[in-house]
Amino acid sequence: MPRLALAAAALALALAGCGGGGGSTSTTTSTTTTGTTTTGTTTGTSTGSTSATTLAANQLAVTVEQEPNITSYITANTPFVTVTVCDAAGQCSTIDHVLLDTGSYGLRVFASAIGANVQLTPMTSNASTTSGQPIGECASFISSSVWGPVRYATLHMGSMSASQIPIQVLADPSFPAESTAVTGTTRSVCGNASASATEQQFGAKGVLGVGLFKDDTQLYYACTAASCTRVTPPQQVANPVAALPSDNNGVILSLPAVSANQASASGVLTFGVDTQSDNVLDGYTVLPATSAGDITVTLAGSTYPSSFIDSGSNANFIDLPGVAVDSSGFYAPAQLTSYPATLSSGATSYASSIGVQAAGSLPLGTAVFPYLAAPTVSLQSQDLGLPYFYGKAIAYAINGAATSHGTGPYYAIH
Repeated sequence: MPRLALAAAALALALAGCGGGGGSTSTTTSTTTTGTTTTGTTTGTSTGSTSATTLAANQLAVTVEQEPNITSYITANTPFVTVTVCDAAGQCSTIDHVLLDTGSYGLRVFASAIGANVQLTPMTSNASTTSGQPIGECASFISSSVWGPVRYATLHMGSMSASQIPIQVLADPSFPAESTAVTGTTRSVCGNASASATEQQFGAKGVLGVGLFKDDTQLYYACTAASCTRVTPPQQVANPVAALPSDNNGVILSLPAVSANQASASGVLTFGVDTQSDNVLDGYTVLPATSAGDITVTLAGSTYPSSFIDSGSNANFIDLPGVAVDSSGFYAPAQLTSYPATLSSGATSYASSIGVQAAGSLPLGTAVFPYLAAPTVSLQSQDLGLPYFYGKAIAYAINGAATSHGTGPYYAIH
């Protein structure tokens, strides 16, 4: 689930305005893990080249890099994909730099990225008191909300297509604003949404939510120009993976191992779990999730029962008492330090570690930060963000979907 408001704002303060350019810096760092300290040389900024990968029909390329339209802050640890959105008449718009988010469900994209030539069919209310009124959605993320109309689109994700599914369109000037009153109240329909939400603020042209559940369970309203009324929509904005004709029971996100801050990294999103030879979970550790999508994380001697793994969080949001925090809100230990971490569900556990290092002051082109971490907002929860994905393949089986390794929702890690 996106942590863009906190993370992007913090990185804007810490890392933007440091120059643009390539170049690399070399620093000597000490790494402390389980009481042992080793010293070596790491590269502060590197090219981060990845060999080209031939994708199968059920795969989509993923790139972690600087969003090229963003020049005021670093889009750190943001996994981007390219999707194509088409209307019922077959007019299409290909949209790059859409955030791939395993912590939310459904496609949300800015109206400006879709363009005027693609005319998506509005979803309208079928309730008797609001019949025919267009429906908007207030979708809440961890640190903010987004507002916009729900429309039907055919979505192409590489070779995979979902036909005429509900998506949310953001910052649509033709739709009533987020400040519109809820019928019979003085309350705004989506008060936590930014009135000027744009790609520049959001750090992406949209969000593709492909997590553990099918529906987004957010708030929907039927709107006139003057007010909006809470309604149950004909359909919710839903995880598009579940709408695919095949390979529709989950996804696997794979990213390469990264040992230093660098410009970019390339990975793969594979559709389907245990449906083809490229998505079999043999060798993975399967961790069933609760009805809320949670597992237990034990870190630094403490246990957190409401934790999750989320590619939309661009840092590991974890609890490390006594570790220094910089002015931007990120952990800044004196040296790169590794903390043992165990992910568990019932009797099954997966042992790993989380490295934490100060972000430092780096050029705008640096976008991959494998050791970026910040304090959690909940002492019941550890949010393992994109830094946790480097060097792993992590699967998400959708709630209720059958696989050879059990029924979702579950995570599986390799």
